[in-house]
Amino acid sequence: MSVRSSYEAGVPCWVDLSSPDVQASVTFYGEIFGWRAEMADDPAAGGYGQFVHNGKKVAGVGPIMGEGMPPVWNVYVATDDAAATADRVKNAGGSVVVEPMRIFDEGTMAVFQGGDGSFFSVWQAGNHRGAELVNEPGSFCWNELVTRDPQAAARASTPPSSAGPPSRPRWTA
Repeated sequence: MSVRSSYEAGVPCWVDLSSPDVQASVTFYGEIFGWRAEMADDPAAGGYGQFVHNGKKVAGVGPIMGEGMPPVWNVYVATDDAAATADRVKNAGGSVVVEPMRIFDEGTMAVFQGGDGSFFSVWQAGNHRGAELVNEPGSFCWNELVTRDPQAAARASTPPSSAGPPSRPRWTA
């Protein structure tokens, strides 16, 4: 079992689903993967919850937050410093879509858009370290960016732990 309690910077650590119908998504993924949803009781959480499989957190789910946004699985890459990552993305020609923001005591997230138009997110861990189970049936195991412009994507999505684009990143850019 691939149980995790932490992630190195530059490694995908969490995924969550932005859904137009959270309850339908909870039912669907419960039937497909056997996931159980634990929804946050706090109204400030905006209807967000976490999927649990075999007693371990495997993914998140919440409502679509932006007008006209399609349903999407969001990938979060671990970082030690979300603000520094935002600066690197800006300096590399990318855009900060959501400035680094603290999510209760759970951690800090930010959302970026690369020069190729693709989106990616980072997670600076607080109490929530990321997925507790990975690379097993019923958990996420693969993250990939498919783009028409890999060079533009690489400029803005350099793994948060590196000073420049590596020849072979730990996560596909």
